[in-house]
Amino acid sequence: GITGFATGQNPIALGNGVYRFLLQGSFALGQVTVSFAANSFYSTSARGPPCPASTNTTGDCYGNLAASQSFSVIGPTADLVQTVPGTGGAPSTIVSLAGSSIGVDAINAQGYIEISFTPTYGNQIDPATINGNEIQITDSAGHVITLSGAPVREGTSNIWQYGFSGQLAVGTYTVTFLPGSFADTGGIVDQGSSEQFTVVAATASLSNPSSGTVQNQATLNGGIWVDITFPNIGGLPVDPATLVSGTQITIADTAKDTLVLVGTPVELPAPANSSGPATFR
Repeated sequence: GITGFATGQNPIALGNGVYRFLLQGSFALGQVTVSFAANSFYSTSARGPPCPASTNTTGDCYGNLAASQSFSVIGPTADLVQTVPGTGGAPSTIVSLAGSSIGVDAINAQGYIEISFTPTYGNQIDPATINGNEIQITDSAGHVITLSGAPVREGTSNIWQYGFSGQLAVGTYTVTFLPGSFADTGGIVDQGSSEQFTVVAATASLSNPSSGTVQNQATLNGGIWVDITFPNIGGLPVDPATLVSGTQITIADTAKDTLVLVGTPVELPAPANSSGPATFR
């Protein structure tokens, strides 16, 4: 751990009221607290109270209040990610799944979640410590999701696939990275953490006319179309090819007469640089 302050010129003035204190030893993993004792440093003023003799400063002084701040020293870490396939010949990209969502059909079709491991500076993740005992997945009710088999490494990357048994239902899931369960080549183990992701079902909404509005019959019949907005699922836009059949929606009036859809839905132009939900007419 830290044994004290280094000898020599210490602290070093960096300017703008910032000073660097050189230390001896090394930081251990965990929380580090820096405490400032009351009246341990002063600012001088022509109208302040007299400076204490211990400050070796003449004039008037204002002393500091007692305070403490902290930071954490962590070991190797793990994060939820997902692979987004490229389109038009573009390569796949890796995006964070933590705090995000993925489609229920997508995740159950692949049958696994992806975890990316990050070592401490100058080290590599020790693959021998990745054996399936690093994580625990629970649903919103606290039920543990059973994992299937050993995790599978994606090539030589630091991403491993963790298969699960059965099907994940719509809802929020918590992935707990158990403390001391994996390490890097420096022998440094993780401190434990947790992240969440949400499994969602594909939804759609009326864009034009808007849901719940009252429409003029002549105006509506003059257009004879409706606009439907399909949100992104798990960071991915709806696949237009899945809408070709036009069987995704049914339109019926109060007499329960069903309107016949004509042609193939057409995607409306999206705002510039937009990667949000897609709207089809």
